[in-house]
Amino acid sequence: MLDACQDHRPPCQGTDADLWTSEDHEDRQQAAEACGYCPHTAACHEYAATNRERAGVWGGRDRTAQPATTRRSA
Repeated sequence: MLDACQDHRPPCQGTDADLWTSEDHEDRQQAAEACGYCPHTAACHEYAATNRERAGVWGGRDRTAQPATTRRSA
């Protein structure tokens, strides 16, 4: 997975992309660990939060089990 991010391609865009949306908790945990090597983690998490993604691993976080959150106005 580290090699995938060295050329700026996120690991979720590789051959194991199904891990990020798997229904299996262990698969999603493995995907979240792979995000630790990715330079796009913050942007990915922000995208998921903005678009209220409720399933899968986004930015190294498993959103499948997380309650929806709302943003506070500044």
